[in-house]
Formats: sequence, structure tokens, C-alpha cells
Amino acid sequence: MKKYLIGVILLVLVAGGAYYWGLNKKENNINQESAVTQEQEVVIPVSENRVNNSGWKKYSDNSIEFEYPDNIISVMKSGDKVSLNHFLNYRHNDFCDMKGTGTVLEKFTDFNVSFRIISKDIKGALDETQEWLAKDYFANGTFKLSPGFVDSFMAGTLKGHQITSGTEGCGNYTYYFSISSTKTLVVVRTFVPELNSINADNKTYLNLPGVIIPDKERELFTKILSSLKVK
Repeated sequence: MKKYLIGVILLVLVAGGAYYWGLNKKENNINQESAVTQEQEVVIPVSENRVNNSGWKKYSDNSIEFEYPDNIISVMKSGDKVSLNHFLNYRHNDFCDMKGTGTVLEKFTDFNVSFRIISKDIKGALDETQEWLAKDYFANGTFKLSPGFVDSFMAGTLKGHQITSGTEGCGNYTYYFSISSTKTLVVVRTFVPELNSINADNKTYLNLPGVIIPDKERELFTKILSSLKVK
């Protein structure tokens, strides 16, 4: 009888151990799957391939062409750079006056984007525009991703990288798209700090008649970029 009880106890212990081991293994697998999912979500490319630009205007030169909406006030080419702007006549203090000189601006710009074709590969374009970036975040023909700073980016058929640089809400996004071994599209999109929550007075700007709010600014930028073709 005593031997029988000992046997039963041993069986219970073995079964309990196996069950505990199974639970741990399942939990570890779940944790591993979660880790993979989180790692995959670090870089989220922006893609809006299905765009309807009906009624938009078209810009074209010997390098690029793209479509843009009527509310873009200024489309100007200077050298090899094409700039698009939207602004409102609104006198205000320069939010990005880091020197504190009290600079006053007559216009409030809520959309500022420029396109430039550089006749070099990605490395050459980086050396020309942001040499420090090429040294620290580019090797063996590709970018070293750093979420929130160097991210993958996609718009339409363009696939490249977005570089976020700035301080206290002031700065810009710079995009690099490899078109060929001898041609790189560089796009610069300026931050609009006045509309950012970092600005205690941002609601005043958000309520200005005709202002392009942040969500709309991003949508317009992505649609314009998705329509761009390099010749």
C-alpha cells in the first residue's frame, strides 16, 4: 500500500512538472512572437498608392513632373530645385528664432516642400547634402535604420528613406530615393512648429482661415510625391 502511494505521488509530480514545462514553453513562444511583431513594426512605410488627383495642376520640366492642388500658392524652380509653398498673410513671431532676436514674419507657411534631382548615387547625394549622415548611418550601399530618425519610406512607386532632423519642433524631413546608379531624388519637407502641440498658442494657428492642418499637409505631401515621375 505504501509503495502504491509513493508511486501515485511520483506520477502526480511528473505530470505537474510536464504541465508546468508546457506552460513555460507556450509563454516563451508567445513572448518570442510578440518580440518579432514589435521588431517588424519599428519601421512602418507610408503608402498611399491609390490617389485621386482629379482636377489638380501639373508641373513639368526636363527632370521631373508631378501634380499638385490648386491651393498651393507658389511653385518655383531655382537652379535644380523645385519648391512648393502654401502660406497665409499672418504677422507673427518666428517660432524657430533660436537666438531670441524677436524676428517677426509677415507670412505663416504651413506647407513647404522641395524636390531636387542629384546626378549621383545615394552615397554621392548624401556626401553633397548631409555628409555626416553618410559617415554614421550609411554603409555597404544601404542606410542603417534608426526608428524615429532614419526610417524606410514609400509613396506610390517611390521607395526610399526618411531622415528626421530638428529640435524643439523646428527642422525638416529629408527623403532620399534612388532612381538609378547615377540619379537620386532628394525631397525636403519642412516642419510646421506653429501647428504642433509644442506651441502653447497652436490653436490660434489651427483656426486661421485657409490653414492646412497637419493631417491634411501629410496627405497632400504623400499624394504629390506619389504622382511624381523622374525623366
